[in-house]
Amino acid sequence: FSIGAFSPFGCNTTKIRGTVYYEVNHPGGTEAPYNVKMPGITVTANPGGHTAITDDNGLYLFENLPEGDYTLVASTYGATGYAEATVGSNFSFSCDDIDDVDILIVPEIVAYKPNIYLYPETTQSISVEFNLDPVSEIIISDPPYNDGWNVTVTPEGLIDNSYGYLFYEAKLHFSIDFTEGWVVSKSEFSNFFTGKLTSYGFNQQEIDDYIEYWSVNIPDSDYYLVSPLITDELQSILPLEVFPAPDSLLRVWFVIKSINESTTIDEPEIDAFDRSGFAVTEWGVILR
Repeated sequence: FSIGAFSPFGCNTTKIRGTVYYEVNHPGGTEAPYNVKMPGITVTANPGGHTAITDDNGLYLFENLPEGDYTLVASTYGATGYAEATVGSNFSFSCDDIDDVDILIVPEIVAYKPNIYLYPETTQSISVEFNLDPVSEIIISDPPYNDGWNVTVTPEGLIDNSYGYLFYEAKLHFSIDFTEGWVVSKSEFSNFFTGKLTSYGFNQQEIDDYIEYWSVNIPDSDYYLVSPLITDELQSILPLEVFPAPDSLLRVWFVIKSINESTTIDEPEIDAFDRSGFAVTEWGVILR
Protein backbone atom coordinates (compact mmCIF):
# COMPACT_ATOMS: atom_id res chain seq x y z
CA PHE A 1 0.00 0.00 0.00
CA SER A 2 1.07 3.60 -0.35
CA ILE A 3 1.91 5.74 2.70
CA GLY A 4 -1.05 7.88 3.71
CA ALA A 5 -3.66 5.67 2.05
CA PHE A 6 -6.11 3.49 3.98
CA SER A 7 -4.80 0.08 4.95
CA PRO A 8 -6.43 -2.60 7.13
CA PHE A 9 -3.01 -3.10 8.70
CA GLY A 10 -2.51 0.57 9.64
CA CYS A 11 0.31 2.91 8.68
CA ASN A 12 2.57 5.68 9.98
CA THR A 13 2.14 9.41 10.44
CA THR A 14 2.70 11.35 7.22
CA LYS A 15 1.39 14.74 8.33
CA ILE A 16 2.67 17.46 10.62
CA ARG A 17 0.59 20.39 11.73
CA GLY A 18 0.82 23.03 14.40
CA THR A 19 0.49 26.67 15.31
CA VAL A 20 3.18 29.31 14.88
CA TYR A 21 3.38 31.78 17.75
CA TYR A 22 5.45 34.95 18.13
CA GLU A 23 6.80 35.93 21.52
CA VAL A 24 6.06 39.54 22.49
CA ASN A 25 8.03 41.18 25.29
CA HIS A 26 6.57 43.91 27.45
CA PRO A 27 8.50 47.15 26.82
CA GLY A 28 8.97 47.80 30.54
CA GLY A 29 8.53 46.24 33.93
CA THR A 30 8.95 42.61 34.90
CA GLU A 31 5.95 40.95 33.24
CA ALA A 32 6.51 37.65 31.45
CA PRO A 33 6.34 37.73 27.64
CA TYR A 34 3.15 36.59 25.91
CA ASN A 35 2.53 34.75 22.62
CA VAL A 36 0.39 35.69 19.62
CA LYS A 37 -0.62 33.49 16.68
CA MET A 38 1.05 34.45 13.42
CA PRO A 39 -0.78 34.22 10.01
CA GLY A 40 1.04 34.23 6.68
CA ILE A 41 4.30 32.77 8.00
CA THR A 42 6.30 30.33 5.88
CA VAL A 43 7.34 27.17 7.73
CA THR A 44 10.17 25.15 6.20
CA ALA A 45 10.75 21.46 6.92
CA ASN A 46 14.31 20.27 6.35
CA PRO A 47 15.79 18.18 4.92
CA GLY A 48 13.96 18.58 1.63
CA GLY A 49 12.98 22.24 1.78
CA HIS A 50 9.26 21.45 2.15
CA THR A 51 7.22 24.59 2.86
CA ALA A 52 3.80 25.45 4.27
CA ILE A 53 2.17 28.81 5.05
CA THR A 54 0.15 29.51 8.19
CA ASP A 55 -3.53 30.40 7.83
CA ASP A 56 -5.42 33.24 9.54
CA ASN A 57 -5.22 31.37 12.85
CA GLY A 58 -1.49 30.72 12.61
CA LEU A 59 -1.97 27.05 11.66
CA TYR A 60 0.30 25.22 9.21
CA LEU A 61 0.00 21.74 7.70
CA PHE A 62 2.44 19.43 5.93
CA GLU A 63 0.92 16.44 4.14
CA ASN A 64 2.47 13.29 2.64
CA LEU A 65 5.97 13.94 3.92
CA PRO A 66 8.55 11.19 3.40
CA GLU A 67 9.46 9.31 6.57
CA GLY A 68 12.32 10.81 8.52
CA ASP A 69 13.40 13.37 11.10
CA TYR A 70 12.70 17.03 10.32
CA THR A 71 13.66 20.43 11.65
CA LEU A 72 10.83 22.93 11.25
CA VAL A 73 11.89 26.58 11.01
CA ALA A 74 9.77 29.74 10.92
CA SER A 75 11.00 33.35 10.85
CA THR A 76 9.57 36.88 10.93
CA TYR A 77 10.69 40.35 12.02
CA GLY A 78 14.27 39.12 12.24
CA ALA A 79 13.25 36.47 14.78
CA THR A 80 13.33 32.70 14.36
CA GLY A 81 11.74 29.66 15.92
CA TYR A 82 12.28 25.97 15.32
CA ALA A 83 10.97 22.57 16.40
CA GLU A 84 11.89 18.95 15.81
CA ALA A 85 9.45 16.41 14.33
CA THR A 86 9.56 12.83 13.08
CA VAL A 87 7.43 11.44 10.28
CA GLY A 88 6.76 7.71 10.34
CA SER A 89 7.19 7.16 14.08
CA ASN A 90 3.57 7.40 15.24
CA PHE A 91 1.68 4.25 14.14
CA SER A 92 -2.05 4.73 13.50
CA PHE A 93 -4.82 2.36 12.34
CA SER A 94 -6.63 5.36 10.83
CA CYS A 95 -3.73 6.05 8.45
CA ASP A 96 -4.61 9.72 8.82
CA ASP A 97 -2.82 10.44 12.08
CA ILE A 98 -1.26 13.90 12.48
CA ASP A 99 1.75 14.87 14.56
CA ASP A 100 1.02 18.19 16.33
CA VAL A 101 4.10 20.41 16.61
CA ASP A 102 3.83 24.07 17.61
CA ILE A 103 6.60 26.56 16.85
CA LEU A 104 7.45 29.57 18.99
CA ILE A 105 9.28 32.40 17.21
CA VAL A 106 11.44 34.36 19.65
CA PRO A 107 13.49 37.51 18.99
CA GLU A 108 17.16 36.98 18.32
CA ILE A 109 19.37 37.22 21.38
CA VAL A 110 23.10 37.93 21.36
CA ALA A 111 25.27 36.61 24.16
CA TYR A 112 27.92 39.31 24.54
CA LYS A 113 31.50 38.49 25.49
CA PRO A 114 31.13 35.26 27.44
CA ASN A 115 34.53 34.26 28.82
CA ILE A 116 35.28 30.59 29.55
CA TYR A 117 38.05 29.86 32.08
CA LEU A 118 39.68 26.44 32.33
CA TYR A 119 41.66 25.14 35.34
CA PRO A 120 42.85 21.54 34.90
CA GLU A 121 44.77 19.93 37.74
CA THR A 122 47.74 19.28 35.45
CA THR A 123 48.78 20.79 32.13
CA GLN A 124 46.80 18.93 29.48
CA SER A 125 45.00 19.08 26.16
CA ILE A 126 41.33 20.04 26.44
CA SER A 127 38.55 20.18 23.85
CA VAL A 128 35.64 22.58 24.27
CA GLU A 129 32.60 22.85 22.02
CA PHE A 130 28.96 23.88 21.97
CA ASN A 131 26.00 21.74 20.99
CA LEU A 132 24.35 24.39 18.80
CA ASP A 133 20.70 24.12 17.80
CA PRO A 134 19.78 24.58 14.10
CA VAL A 135 19.15 28.35 14.37
CA SER A 136 22.03 29.41 16.63
CA GLU A 137 25.60 30.30 15.70
CA ILE A 138 28.93 31.46 17.08
CA ILE A 139 29.56 34.86 15.49
CA ILE A 140 32.98 35.81 16.89
CA SER A 141 35.63 34.05 18.95
CA ASP A 142 39.22 34.31 20.16
CA PRO A 143 41.04 32.02 19.73
CA PRO A 144 39.04 31.00 16.61
CA TYR A 145 36.29 28.51 17.44
CA ASN A 146 36.41 26.42 14.22
CA ASP A 147 33.66 23.99 15.31
CA GLY A 148 35.34 23.70 18.69
CA TRP A 149 38.47 24.63 20.59
CA ASN A 150 41.33 22.18 21.06
CA VAL A 151 43.79 23.80 23.44
CA THR A 152 46.55 23.08 25.94
CA VAL A 153 45.91 24.55 29.38
CA THR A 154 47.99 24.90 32.55
CA PRO A 155 46.60 24.55 36.10
CA GLU A 156 46.81 28.37 36.34
CA GLY A 157 44.41 28.67 33.41
CA LEU A 158 46.88 29.78 30.74
CA ILE A 159 45.62 28.62 27.35
CA ASP A 160 48.09 27.81 24.56
CA ASN A 161 50.67 29.99 26.33
CA SER A 162 48.70 33.05 25.16
CA TYR A 163 45.14 33.35 26.48
CA GLY A 164 43.57 33.75 29.90
CA TYR A 165 40.16 32.58 28.67
CA LEU A 166 38.17 31.44 25.63
CA PHE A 167 36.11 34.33 24.28
CA TYR A 168 33.09 34.10 22.00
CA GLU A 169 29.78 35.72 21.15
CA ALA A 170 26.70 33.87 19.92
CA LYS A 171 23.33 34.49 18.26
CA LEU A 172 20.64 32.50 20.05
CA HIS A 173 16.85 32.12 20.15
CA PHE A 174 15.19 31.46 23.50
CA SER A 175 12.67 33.03 25.86
CA ILE A 176 13.68 35.44 28.62
CA ASP A 177 11.57 36.77 31.45
CA PHE A 178 12.41 38.87 34.48
CA THR A 179 10.57 37.00 37.23
CA GLU A 180 13.64 37.21 39.48
CA GLY A 181 16.55 39.60 39.61
CA TRP A 182 17.85 42.84 41.02
CA VAL A 183 17.54 46.55 40.26
CA VAL A 184 20.90 48.34 40.12
CA SER A 185 21.68 52.03 39.70
CA LYS A 186 24.50 53.20 37.43
CA SER A 187 26.57 54.36 40.40
CA GLU A 188 26.28 50.94 42.07
CA PHE A 189 27.20 48.93 38.96
CA SER A 190 30.78 47.89 39.76
CA ASN A 191 30.20 47.22 43.46
CA PHE A 192 27.03 45.28 42.73
CA PHE A 193 28.62 42.91 40.22
CA THR A 194 31.76 42.48 42.30
CA GLY A 195 29.57 41.28 45.15
CA LYS A 196 27.35 39.02 43.05
CA LEU A 197 30.23 37.44 41.13
CA THR A 198 31.99 36.76 44.43
CA SER A 199 28.83 35.16 45.84
CA TYR A 200 28.48 32.90 42.80
CA GLY A 201 32.07 31.70 43.26
CA PHE A 202 34.17 33.48 40.64
CA ASN A 203 37.78 34.20 41.54
CA GLN A 204 39.37 37.64 41.65
CA GLN A 205 40.85 37.54 38.15
CA GLU A 206 37.52 36.50 36.62
CA ILE A 207 35.76 39.29 38.52
CA ASP A 208 38.37 41.86 37.49
CA ASP A 209 37.95 40.86 33.83
CA TYR A 210 34.17 41.33 34.08
CA ILE A 211 34.34 44.71 35.81
CA GLU A 212 37.10 46.01 33.53
CA TYR A 213 35.04 45.35 30.41
CA TRP A 214 31.44 45.94 31.46
CA SER A 215 31.95 48.99 33.65
CA VAL A 216 32.84 50.94 30.51
CA ASN A 217 30.80 49.07 27.87
CA ILE A 218 27.40 48.88 29.54
CA PRO A 219 24.85 51.19 27.84
CA ASP A 220 24.19 54.34 29.83
CA SER A 221 21.03 54.21 31.95
CA ASP A 222 19.72 55.45 35.29
CA TYR A 223 18.89 51.91 36.39
CA TYR A 224 19.40 48.34 35.23
CA LEU A 225 17.17 45.33 35.70
CA VAL A 226 19.48 42.33 36.11
CA SER A 227 18.37 38.69 35.93
CA PRO A 228 20.79 35.73 36.11
CA LEU A 229 20.90 32.63 33.94
CA ILE A 230 22.90 29.96 35.73
CA THR A 231 24.56 26.66 34.89
CA ASP A 232 21.57 24.32 34.43
CA GLU A 233 19.63 26.88 32.38
CA LEU A 234 22.63 27.64 30.17
CA GLN A 235 23.37 23.97 29.64
CA SER A 236 19.86 23.75 28.16
CA ILE A 237 20.13 26.95 26.08
CA LEU A 238 23.69 26.50 24.80
CA PRO A 239 25.14 23.20 26.01
CA LEU A 240 28.86 23.38 26.71
CA GLU A 241 30.79 20.13 26.23
CA VAL A 242 34.27 19.83 27.69
CA PHE A 243 36.61 16.84 27.38
CA PRO A 244 37.94 15.59 29.67
CA ALA A 245 34.82 16.37 31.70
CA PRO A 246 35.33 18.95 34.46
CA ASP A 247 34.80 18.11 38.12
CA SER A 248 33.03 21.44 38.68
CA LEU A 249 31.25 23.76 36.24
CA LEU A 250 29.97 27.29 36.88
CA ARG A 251 28.21 29.26 34.14
CA VAL A 252 26.48 32.58 34.83
CA TRP A 253 25.12 35.07 32.30
CA PHE A 254 23.50 38.28 33.43
CA VAL A 255 20.53 39.50 31.40
CA ILE A 256 20.68 43.30 31.74
CA LYS A 257 17.84 45.61 30.76
CA SER A 258 18.03 49.42 30.89
CA ILE A 259 15.11 51.01 32.76
CA ASN A 260 14.27 54.62 33.61
CA GLU A 261 13.24 54.17 37.21
CA SER A 262 13.62 51.72 40.05
CA THR A 263 11.11 48.89 40.46
CA THR A 264 10.60 45.88 42.69
CA ILE A 265 11.39 42.29 41.78
CA ASP A 266 11.85 39.03 43.67
CA GLU A 267 15.53 38.37 44.30
CA PRO A 268 16.98 34.95 43.38
CA GLU A 269 18.88 32.76 45.79
CA ILE A 270 22.56 32.20 45.03
CA ASP A 271 23.96 28.72 45.61
CA ALA A 272 27.62 28.49 46.57
CA PHE A 273 29.89 26.98 43.92
CA ASP A 274 32.21 24.14 44.97
CA ARG A 275 35.32 24.92 42.93
CA SER A 276 37.05 21.54 43.08
CA GLY A 277 39.24 19.39 40.85
CA PHE A 278 39.23 20.39 37.19
CA ALA A 279 37.12 23.56 37.32
CA VAL A 280 35.48 25.39 34.40
CA THR A 281 33.83 28.79 34.86
CA GLU A 282 32.07 31.19 32.50
CA TRP A 283 30.44 34.60 32.72
CA GLY A 284 28.57 36.50 30.02
CA VAL A 285 25.97 39.21 29.39
CA ILE A 286 22.78 39.58 27.38
CA LEU A 287 21.57 43.16 26.78
CA ARG A 288 17.83 43.74 26.40
